[in-house]
Amino acid sequence: MKQASSQRFVFIDIMRGIAALWMIETHVLNEFIKPEYREGWFYDALNISNGFVSVGFIFCAGVGFMIAAGRKRDEYQSFAPSLWLYLRRLLYILTAAYLLDIPSMALRHFMEATPDELAIFYRCDVLHSIVFSSLTALAIALLPISMKTMRGLFVAITILFFFAAAPIWQTELYTLLPNPFMTLFAPVPISPFPFVPWGGYFFGGAALAGYFFEAKDKQRFAIIISSVTLFLCFFLFTLKNTGLSAFEGKKWWTMAPEYFIFRLSGASLFFSLLFLGERWFTGRFADIVRRCGQESLFIYILQGILIFTVMRDWSLRFIIERQQEPSGIIVLTLAVTAICVLGALLWNLVKRHKPQQAKYLLWTFGAAVMAWFFFAPKNPELIKLWFFPEAK
Repeated sequence: MKQASSQRFVFIDIMRGIAALWMIETHVLNEFIKPEYREGWFYDALNISNGFVSVGFIFCAGVGFMIAAGRKRDEYQSFAPSLWLYLRRLLYILTAAYLLDIPSMALRHFMEATPDELAIFYRCDVLHSIVFSSLTALAIALLPISMKTMRGLFVAITILFFFAAAPIWQTELYTLLPNPFMTLFAPVPISPFPFVPWGGYFFGGAALAGYFFEAKDKQRFAIIISSVTLFLCFFLFTLKNTGLSAFEGKKWWTMAPEYFIFRLSGASLFFSLLFLGERWFTGRFADIVRRCGQESLFIYILQGILIFTVMRDWSLRFIIERQQEPSGIIVLTLAVTAICVLGALLWNLVKRHKPQQAKYLLWTFGAAVMAWFFFAPKNPELIKLWFFPEAK
């Protein structure tokens, strides 16, 4: 991991950026497309490709963890300040994850939330899976074991998560746990991205990154990985139609271990191909995508606010007509993407040139959100009408 400690690989930022921006199209499509367009070969192909977006996002988080472990594992094991900074960052991400699904941004209203509203609040989403995967990986990194052993453990956890999901869901073992722990293992629709199996993509990315950075000939390693994963993608996708899988129909798309491996193979293939083509990532456009990758968390949160939240009732889906033609999807996607890219570039600029001010801005924003949560009126409908009088 020495090379990972001494340089930043552009292709990893590019992969993060593509995943973050692609997620906008996925969410807009899922929220606004008319039902009559949710069929046909083009929608099916688009839907399958969109399924790799969250996988790629979590996969990149695992890669990022392995890079950090290669640089700072000794500091983590000695409980240096960098460990507490990392834990503070995870706490920030987890807080953001729960705030994105909170039934009300007013404590007085939240205390009276219905069971259905609390179920949404407790559910495990992408950011939850990343945080709990990071904490698990950090606990392993603190153990007095070699990097080689740690990589092996990550591979084992990946396999375990992929093969354990179906038995847990079929036997409903997750119901034995109280919230919020239950949602870490519960299937859709209880949790859209449960820790098991989605954490497997994190550990798969971490393991692959570990082997990649240790490889003496990274070019050869990437070619081997891309060849193997390309074969796996075709083989596993074909396998579902042969009757050899234990899962058929919709079950294959939700709980089959080979489906999880299929998606991990796709993310690994993309990782390898981006590395092989890294020398072509030059110019202004590549730089924009790279900086978006560096601010992928910012984009994830902002697009979530724009599309789903904005004080819940003020969400984009309540302002814009819910059902859109494909042309409307394109316009909405471009609009949200433009806002997110501009915001990410500005935030990246502030962080690079005025890091202290960026820290103050972050703490100020957090304090403002907490102040609103604790002191906002129980029924904010009057405030809503100030901005949207037509909603009366």
